Amino acid sequence: MPDPGHDHALFPPDHAEKITAELTGGLPAGSHVIMSVVGGDAELGQDMARTYTAAPVYNHGQGGLARFMTGLDLIDPGIVPARHWRAPVFVPGQRRAQAWAAVGRKPAAAAADAERS
Repeated sequence: MPDPGHDHALFPPDHAEKITAELTGGLPAGSHVIMSVVGGDAELGQDMARTYTAAPVYNHGQGGLARFMTGLDLIDPGIVPARHWRAPVFVPGQRRAQAWAAVGRKPAAAAADAERS
């Protein structure tokens, strides 16, 4: 459980997706959102959840980050391991866990739709 002496905002993935959609929905067109998550294989996620006790651990990975970025235009190179986002040299290889990163821009059409709602 989280330490009650700290102000943690911890939400399960589906709730976090709704919060993210609400926050990005209120942004003006042309705004940028930078986000990263950590993810790995299911076994690693279970290991992390068992050993990290300061707060709940969610194993989002690339797919989870894609859901958080819904409605945004991804900036090249898209959703990639954080160590590869605009890295001058591509470093091949797969790790058991990775931080995934992306930058998205809110398109003008999404802003117009939000204003009509």
